[in-house]
Amino acid sequence: MRTLVTGATGFVGRHLAKLLESRGIEMIAMSQGSTDALNIDIRDRDAVIQVFKDSRPDTVVHLAAVAYVPDANADPGMTDAVNRGGTINVLDGAREVDARMLFVSSGAVYGPVPREEQPIRETQVLGASDSYGKSKVAAEQECIDRSGEQDIVRVRPFNHTGPGQSSQYVCSDFALQLAKAEAGLREPRIEVGDLRAERDFSDVRDVVRAYVDLLELGRAGEVYNVCSGRLTPIHEMLDLLIEQVSVPAEVAVQKDRLRPGEVSRAYGTYEKIHAETRWEPRIALRDTLGELLAGWREQLSHDQAGARG
Repeated sequence: MRTLVTGATGFVGRHLAKLLESRGIEMIAMSQGSTDALNIDIRDRDAVIQVFKDSRPDTVVHLAAVAYVPDANADPGMTDAVNRGGTINVLDGAREVDARMLFVSSGAVYGPVPREEQPIRETQVLGASDSYGKSKVAAEQECIDRSGEQDIVRVRPFNHTGPGQSSQYVCSDFALQLAKAEAGLREPRIEVGDLRAERDFSDVRDVVRAYVDLLELGRAGEVYNVCSGRLTPIHEMLDLLIEQVSVPAEVAVQKDRLRPGEVSRAYGTYEKIHAETRWEPRIALRDTLGELLAGWREQLSHDQAGARG
């Protein structure tokens, strides 16, 4: 099987590449601005179509997107052009070669959901409240409009983290701050935002395993949550990190890290994907965070060794 992956050199794409290789699946990597993949902007329809014609993939995992929410919300036009418009181009490419497609949406499409309606199921009415979530809703609609004509499976991952994640994201941000404090590169003072928010965190390696399972077993036209199925307050996640470092850490809330309008509580259920593929999360959050910390420790050590010449 040949699988084309858009956004292949990003955080999730790199983990997906490892899994595909371990399963003997040939991957065609596409990623804008990369020297390690086909350098294609998914907004360029002609270029996208040509990649499909040249590579003739059997399946597609469409990861490429403006994924960092503050960036997405800062430029709604660009976000729509990439997340919706780019998805149209990839859908058209998949249609050219009759490839099965997994569209990676987001748990953000649900928006704020009342507590009594959680855990969130795939049947929940969508209520995205920001430009990022709305762009994913629009992209999903493009997929829905082709039901019966193309083989498309949609997936809605909730928050996920793991080794190699950008420090733009909360788990990796806290891990990097702690690793720097441990290495004596900053004061043992961890700057945080709202620690009361509650999230559904998964390990990225569990998430990409779900993607491959859905490529094989997901039903065309259907949508599946990928999540841990449990709530973790941000303060609990931070405590799990602090337990694994060798320095005492002071926690300081910074006003500029608070995000007005952010959903305060969200978690999902993975009952549907489990029923149809037997997928379930395997990696405990504490272990995920430990490996995230280890990755930053290794990176900082490497940087310090390089600075010493």
